[in-house]
Amino acid sequence: MIYLLLTIVSAIICYSDFKYRKISNKAILCVFLLSSSLSIKYGFFIQSIKISFLIFVIGFFLTKIKIIGGGDIKLISTLSLAIHGDVIWLFFIMIGFFGGVQLSMEYLYCIIKNKKTPFDKGVPYGIAISLSGLLAIFLSIILS
Repeated sequence: MIYLLLTIVSAIICYSDFKYRKISNKAILCVFLLSSSLSIKYGFFIQSIKISFLIFVIGFFLTKIKIIGGGDIKLISTLSLAIHGDVIWLFFIMIGFFGGVQLSMEYLYCIIKNKKTPFDKGVPYGIAISLSGLLAIFLSIILS
């Protein structure tokens, strides 16, 4: 049930990020609570909170130098709460893979439709982050 709720919240985040390039703090709070609940339920909360904190600190500095958006970092760090330490590396690989696929599709769409680049408003990376997070969380649940 918790995973289903997390999936629903992630879908809302994907829509919001795609449409408005915004990830709301209310949605992040929901992800935080649901992810924490999952990691407590499956017994790896202490391990995952350390990883999540490290991600948040590194992400804070990346946000300050405008490499990644603050909402994306908050989403990555809150989703990582529900990801087992043995799977966290796969989470980042999937973010890169799905993000690359997403960027390629957006770019090709613009070429086909003779539109200017879709990246002027930023990149809705919340989609790749959410999809990667849900898959990594699913793997974490299976492995626990």
